[in-house]
Amino acid sequence: GSLESQIHRCRCRLESDGLNLGALEQVRVFSDEGYSGSNTERPEFQKLLRCVRKGSVKFVLFTELSRVSRSLTDFLTLMAEFDTRDVALVSLREQFDTATPHGRLAMNIILVINQFEREQTSHRTKLGMRARAERGLFNGGYVPHGYQTVPDRKGYLKIVEDEAATVRRTHLLYQRLGSIGDVAKTLNSEGVRRIIKGEARKLTSAHVHGMLTNRTYIGLKEINAKKRGISADKKSALPMEDQYRTTPGCWEPILDRETMESTLRLLSENQRTKGNVQ
Repeated sequence: GSLESQIHRCRCRLESDGLNLGALEQVRVFSDEGYSGSNTERPEFQKLLRCVRKGSVKFVLFTELSRVSRSLTDFLTLMAEFDTRDVALVSLREQFDTATPHGRLAMNIILVINQFEREQTSHRTKLGMRARAERGLFNGGYVPHGYQTVPDRKGYLKIVEDEAATVRRTHLLYQRLGSIGDVAKTLNSEGVRRIIKGEARKLTSAHVHGMLTNRTYIGLKEINAKKRGISADKKSALPMEDQYRTTPGCWEPILDRETMESTLRLLSENQRTKGNVQ
């Protein structure tokens, strides 16, 4: 639930355990709104650790394990430190208290099960994303300049004509100027802007580079795009499902392949000679 709900549940537990109003006023609340439990580098959590190390904490009460940490390794490390300082961990949802041997055993079992479930969920998500990519569907995230998503057809893109014209002009400019920086300056001087979270921003060299190299523009969906530039030896060592490849995407191309290939050849040559690369 919300932070307010979690705090309320903890206070109710303390009251049911017999803490009076005076004692409750001595209870300190640590809450990291907007932070994930995937790691312990959270401002309020770090304050809690400092209090524990100063010896000013007797026990830590929380609504469930995932509110403290979602990492088995991190949690076991924390538990070891808390144990050496005689600080008990109490969970409302999992109903354990590390002040007792049975509570510590129950917590270890729950942690292992929780991590297994998270890994299973992550694996299923990865397989689902890969299956969608193999079908040529757009998997979310950054939508390339020149396209927009189709609300009633998840995974499909449609062309935004005025932006598509900018993409085509970007390739023509680069083939004429041979400099990513010069292309960005030219487009910015013409008033071309990228809309990011509703805000119009000038094009950067990174934006221009993306328009020059993104295979989406020739109607292809890249699979394992981060592996695109690895050497042939490294690629052959990877399982087939982890290798870079492309498949026809669920959208119309903005560029023809000849234009894209011409641009990529020039980029490669400039990178090899260190010429005009900014």
